[in-house]
Amino acid sequence: MSSGQRKQGTSGSGILGPSKVDFVATTIDGLRISALLEKKAPLSDDVVVIAHGSLDNKRAPVIRGLVENLPYNVLTFDFRGMGESDGESNLGNYSEEKDDLHAICEHVSKELRMKIIAIIAHSKGTITTMLYATAYQSRSPLLILCNPPFSHDKPPADPELARVFQEVIDTGKPAVRGTYRNKGRVKEMVLTREIILKRKEVDLMKLAKKLSPHVEVQVLTAENDEAVPVEDSRLYEKAFADRNLQMTVLRDCGHYYRTPREQGALALQVRKYIMESVDRRKAAEQQAPTGPATKKKGGFKLKL
Repeated sequence: MSSGQRKQGTSGSGILGPSKVDFVATTIDGLRISALLEKKAPLSDDVVVIAHGSLDNKRAPVIRGLVENLPYNVLTFDFRGMGESDGESNLGNYSEEKDDLHAICEHVSKELRMKIIAIIAHSKGTITTMLYATAYQSRSPLLILCNPPFSHDKPPADPELARVFQEVIDTGKPAVRGTYRNKGRVKEMVLTREIILKRKEVDLMKLAKKLSPHVEVQVLTAENDEAVPVEDSRLYEKAFADRNLQMTVLRDCGHYYRTPREQGALALQVRKYIMESVDRRKAAEQQAPTGPATKKKGGFKLKL
């Protein structure tokens, strides 16, 4: 069997060449979530997990750009109904997607026995990641939110999309938001009044207050973001005013990071965030007391 072919493992994992492993993680409601681990640092057990946005999957340009430009072991996956995963998707299913991310993180920790050092999320995936980190005990000490929307109670920034949202609310008639791929088929992303109202229930300010103080949050966005205005992403600075949050705006970049230059700029800042986070945790561990101090006297150790 050549390295490019899929070789089934005893646990349902496949080995794709010497450094890639594909597998499925099962959610609490029984869906199979497709994932791909790319081992770029085979001597390390550290891994970063990347969560994609709406209408995307683990092979989207922004996701692949991060994988190819980061020096870490990287795990990408498809949320339910997207790419090669089971289930259905819609624009308001954040709560269901948080269970997908939970299944992935549990699999990484318990089955792959690897340590997640960061979750990197893009666009819609940032909301899902925030919900995961507050609903479950996050297995990642760092969340990097790329181009994150904040205000779900307002119309979309894109005028045409805002018009469609309002039309659906006024008439109650569903509208097609776009198309996406799932298991080799092209599907329509249908927008309904119920989905819009469900989106409006998301309160990022409340989520920020619920997040464990031990989890770091960093935010970056693009100067020319055509989907999420920079000023909307900046609201995370207010939500996390009590944390060491660094807001970065990447110049001459768009929401989807389609060009190699944009992908390189994104990965460079993401890597900086990860390195700084790792350094801070190492420094904190070195300063932490290891137990009661002891002092020798004769042949005995006395606790002070």
